[in-house]
Amino acid sequence: MYQEVEQRSEAEIDRMLESESGDDLIRALLPLAFFGKDWKVAQETCVGFLEHRDPEVARIAALGIGHLARIHGKIGTSAVTVLKKSAGRKTCRRCWRRLGRH
Repeated sequence: MYQEVEQRSEAEIDRMLESESGDDLIRALLPLAFFGKDWKVAQETCVGFLEHRDPEVARIAALGIGHLARIHGKIGTSAVTVLKKSAGRKTCRRCWRRLGRH
C-alpha cells in the first residue's frame, strides 16, 4: 500500500538509523533518499542496509537506491556492485515477482 514519504529532520533520521527496530529503519531510509542533502551519503547508507537481516529493510534500501538514481540521474558503482551481487537472493527474487518481472 502506497504511503507518502514523510520528510524528517537529519537528527531524526540519524536516530532512527541507529535503532534496532526494522520499522524505524524502514521509516528512515526513504526520507533520506528523497530529502537527504548529499545523495552519495544517502546511497551509501542504503547500500549498507541491502543485506539487512530483515527482508523489508533490505527491500526499502534497494527502493531508496532506485529513487536516488531516478531523482539524481546517476548511481554509484558501489550500489551497482552490491545490487548485482544480491540479485539472485531469495529476497530480491521475491521483490522482482511483486513487480511482475520474473
